[in-house]
Amino acid sequence: MRRVIAVIVDDGRSLEIKPTYAPNIITALARLGGMPVGIIANQPLYLAGTIDRPAAQKAARFIALCDAFHLPLVFLQDVPGFLVGRQVEEDQLLTEAIRWMQVLCEATVPKFTVVVRKGYGLAYFAMGGRGVEPDVIVAWPSASIAMMGPEAGVNVVYARELAQAADRQALQQKLMAGYLDAAAPYRAAELYASDDIIDPRQTRQFLISALQGAQRKIRHQLHRKHGVGP
Repeated sequence: MRRVIAVIVDDGRSLEIKPTYAPNIITALARLGGMPVGIIANQPLYLAGTIDRPAAQKAARFIALCDAFHLPLVFLQDVPGFLVGRQVEEDQLLTEAIRWMQVLCEATVPKFTVVVRKGYGLAYFAMGGRGVEPDVIVAWPSASIAMMGPEAGVNVVYARELAQAADRQALQQKLMAGYLDAAAPYRAAELYASDDIIDPRQTRQFLISALQGAQRKIRHQLHRKHGVGP
């Protein structure tokens, strides 16, 4: 994901905040077309990009920071979901996830989301999904948006059919193919889970254009909060 960020931002340079803490999520300050932004991105090289308690804390605090300094938020999604298990529940991940969502929904800065690959479950919304009203949300052709990952989704939804199947593996593969087709970015665009599907090579220019369009909103917020600007 750091390579993706380097290709998108000005001069390939960004300032990563807390790079060694909760490495499954990246928080960084950068510029796009000369405009400062805060970037939140999943890191699939650690815990497959799943969100645990430290990652939720890190993201929530970074969102609050960006909102305080009127920095637009750019989300780069590749997230299979929140981490599950008894230990996670004891660590109160749910509390931190709710705090993340609260801070995100209260943020008044523009939000732009690019679904690079996976966008599953509540984590899709936490990473700037449609439900938190981003200014724009787009997907790469490699994106997959669904309420659950394909294997878990098939096992839950079709548990009875799989249990009764003569060839469980063959049926599971067939059902997963259908599930993946339903989670494809084109289907997500039909269901308004994304505004458009873009060529990955167009990501930088797309975000710059979106940010330029949002500058009026930022100036209006500054004027309303602090009485500065036109």
